[in-house]
Parts: sequence; C-alpha cells; structure tokens
Amino acid sequence: AVREWGFYIASRDSRLDVASFWTLHLMLRPYLGGKIQPPSSSKKKHCNGAKNGLVPSTICLAAALLYFAGGSPYDIAGVFGISVTEVHQSVWKVANTVNHKDNTAMHFEYPVDWAAQQRIAAGFERKSKAGFAVCAGAIDGILIWIKRPTFEDCEIAKCGAKKFFCGRKKKFGLNMQAPCDAEGCFLNVSIKH
Repeated sequence: AVREWGFYIASRDSRLDVASFWTLHLMLRPYLGGKIQPPSSSKKKHCNGAKNGLVPSTICLAAALLYFAGGSPYDIAGVFGISVTEVHQSVWKVANTVNHKDNTAMHFEYPVDWAAQQRIAAGFERKSKAGFAVCAGAIDGILIWIKRPTFEDCEIAKCGAKKFFCGRKKKFGLNMQAPCDAEGCFLNVSIKH
C-alpha cells in the first residue's frame, strides 16, 4: 500500500514517515483480523466472501491513517481501490486494534516510579536553555470536534450534552490532553468530556 502510495505522499497525507508506518503495522498486524469465512450460501468461496478479495492489513492501516489525518472516505476509497464502507470498517478495525486489551505494545501510562520521572526530568533539563530541572512532562491538548451527543450517548457517558460543549471554541467535542517526554514520545493520553 505504501509503496504504491509513494514516500512523499504517504508522509504528507498520513503525517507519518514510511519507516514509522511499517513499525506501526508490525505492532498492529496480529490484531487487524484473521481470515474472513464466507457465509455458507456464498458462491464466491475463492474470494473468502469478499467481492474483490480480502483487503490487506497494509491497505486497512493506510486507509485508517488517511482518515485520521482528515481525509475524505470517498477520496481514500479511490486511492486504494476499496469501497467507502471498507474505509469506515478499516477505521474501526484500527481503532479496535489499538484499544485491544491484549495489545500491550500500544498501551502506555505515565510512570509512577520516581526514578523514571527523574529520567524524564533529566531529558528536559538537557534540552532546556533555562535549565529546568523539575519538568517531568510537557502537556498539550486538542478539542476533537464531534456532533452534539444524542440522548443515548449522554446516557452512556452519564452526563448531559452541555458537558461536551466547549464555550471558547463554540463546538461540541472531546478534550484530549497528553504529556510527552523530552523526545516527544507520549507518556499518557486522556480523552474525556
């Protein structure tokens, strides 16, 4: 998928360089799904139940990354020769794979160990011109825009729709905050209303 996509276009469109794509693919591949079994009534057994054959995990990941970067499902479908439905299914496959309970490579949390926090602070001190010695993470956030939550969404979240409204940006959304270390690697992520 990435070879046909091209190095420059892949990096620009997905905001991920090719080496990072392959590293991410290796981490997610075991969880991206197995062989599709056709329904017993299907006459297309040679395609394993898929009209044009199976969508490889590389295409699935590339389509999801383009979607996450803001691409239109219709454009993504045209780029990879898959259906718009498959683009959406790829997004959910990748999201579920990242959140899979057995996928320990994608799980991370802020270290509670004092020595680990000291190492993070030492990294910031080395990079700081001001000599900050007690900074154990740089934090930033983003509002992930969403449509106004339905009544059912609010029931699941156990709060009203107003909790999802950002007064400053005048939009509904989820607030994501994440600290990183001195190398820019995430230490934790929190996405809440």
